[in-house]
Amino acid sequence: MMILCFYSVSIFLIGWLLCRYDRHEQTYRPFFQIPCRYAPLQSHFHAILTTILDFESFSERSVLDPPPQKLNYRDPDDPYHSIEDVLNWIPEQSRPANLLQMNDLIKAYYQLLYTFDLPDQFLVPVIEAVIHDLNEFPAYENKEITYKCIFPNQPVDVRTMQPINAGSLVRQPFGVVIYADGKVLTKARVLCD
Repeated sequence: MMILCFYSVSIFLIGWLLCRYDRHEQTYRPFFQIPCRYAPLQSHFHAILTTILDFESFSERSVLDPPPQKLNYRDPDDPYHSIEDVLNWIPEQSRPANLLQMNDLIKAYYQLLYTFDLPDQFLVPVIEAVIHDLNEFPAYENKEITYKCIFPNQPVDVRTMQPINAGSLVRQPFGVVIYADGKVLTKARVLCD
């Protein structure tokens, strides 16, 4: 009798998880169909989408809760307003032609991670792909380009960070520090506590 009860509960839980996964997959499935104009990011974009799908399907939120629609942080001049907008915006971006476009692309990924509370490690391949292309910009082709990721709870350092608000610790980074021959080329935007 105990075994029958265990199997019944197991089958119920598996069915519940599959229904929940299917519901969230329907929300994010269309984004898997969008090809990235900047081909090196296609696999990274799909990896982030898969992670978001898994997170949404197996998070502690109620099965009846809809997926989040708003980003937890966005700049007033961002061309997107919602998660759906940013998931459509990222694939539309072609290869960054300057540092501003590069930072905007990296920031969009950070905004997704922040909204879904995902670890920054998912962003490292994206950053490396984008930084690699920086070496091909005419202004930087003879320079050693490196970058440094900023992590939550680090002390704010105004030499390498651009704080969005007042505070002494980083709550969430929205960019990386980029160096050319050891000199700061761009500062990382950070939300502070």
